Amino acid sequence: MSTKFNIVVYGNLSASGKSGLSFFNYQVAKYLYDKNMLHQVYCLRIANQKHEIEIPADKIQTAHSHLPTKIKLALLRRLKKHTKYNERHLSEKIFDRFVSTIIDVEGVQVLFNLKPAVPLTTVKARSRQLFTVTLATIAHPQFNFKQIKKIEELYAIKDKSSYSNVSRMKKVCDTLNSSDLVIPKIGSSFISNTYTSHGVPQVHRLTKIAGIDTTTYLPRSNQPESRLPVKFVTVAQFNLIKGVPLLLDAWKKYWATLPGSAELHFIGRVDPTAQQLIEKCFSALPSVHYHPFSKQIHQDLLQYDVFIASSVSDLLPRTVLEAMACGLPVIASSHCGAADLIEPSVSGFIYDPFDTEELASLMRWFTEHHNQIMAMGKQGREKVEKLGFDNFLDEVCQVIEEKRRVVRDGVV
Repeated sequence: MSTKFNIVVYGNLSASGKSGLSFFNYQVAKYLYDKNMLHQVYCLRIANQKHEIEIPADKIQTAHSHLPTKIKLALLRRLKKHTKYNERHLSEKIFDRFVSTIIDVEGVQVLFNLKPAVPLTTVKARSRQLFTVTLATIAHPQFNFKQIKKIEELYAIKDKSSYSNVSRMKKVCDTLNSSDLVIPKIGSSFISNTYTSHGVPQVHRLTKIAGIDTTTYLPRSNQPESRLPVKFVTVAQFNLIKGVPLLLDAWKKYWATLPGSAELHFIGRVDPTAQQLIEKCFSALPSVHYHPFSKQIHQDLLQYDVFIASSVSDLLPRTVLEAMACGLPVIASSHCGAADLIEPSVSGFIYDPFDTEELASLMRWFTEHHNQIMAMGKQGREKVEKLGFDNFLDEVCQVIEEKRRVVRDGVV
């Protein structure tokens, strides 16, 4: 009999778009279902037409199908919309309580958390002898907290995101500490060390990386050899942990030496703290453009030349993979797990996230060597083409089974 998994994810399932965390969640569930290893998925909701989800409806339990929970979450969203209140900590708590109350553990051997935000559910699963696994999608929360504090001190601002919420940090730490196994989504030594150095020894480093759909993300078919101005782009939910003020500081230094030779584009939502800082310190910067998220990001990326991942702490932003697949070289912070994918001077560059002078110099390099952008982007594309999602999950399941046997049978 195959090992059966319960998947728990504070997030959505989506079979559309071929990108983002909702699609990643669906890929994990579909893989386990195809292997006859899926018992149940617990998530917020299905984010697109149900007929597009190739998993039976009775295998998916959504918080939005439970009316009291749906009403609570809707009220929180409304509160956020009208007051700029950060509802994430409380909504995660509501979701965790919902799952811990209804979760079915009969005939199940493994609880697989795709986000480290469900301590009640994890403790309940362990009490029922399930092997509990958390897929780490962030660096250790205490490390994140320290990085944000550095930015707060640099710019005299108070962060209000979930990353600096002490109660939420404790909840995530409780989930990690209650898990039998923690697997960071990328086998970066830097990311793994943030866990072991903060007292989480049960961490396993992977050798495989979850790829993306490279048939959807394609380079320009008629990409010019060179062009000016060079268009730099970054895509994210922008908050302090994404290094927004540091990137803008670097842009200010870049612009002082090479005005008019490049543009900087932000695609995504800017959170209230970052918006306040932009208005306070960086509102007058030239050639900086802000755009909302688009469902056609695989096409939008083709308008740009170089991708910047400026996070002061990030595990594996899939936007980096998407940019590489679209033929964009990447400038990545060394605090970003995706930096492991970058071959310096070949497919991009790696820099210290707090060294704004270094980032400015790397942007200047691309402006002065814009005729090399296409060749560097091609190298990144070839790297991403070698990644495979099934290979990644094959390794994850193998690791889980091996570690479970150690706990269950005392096998060494």
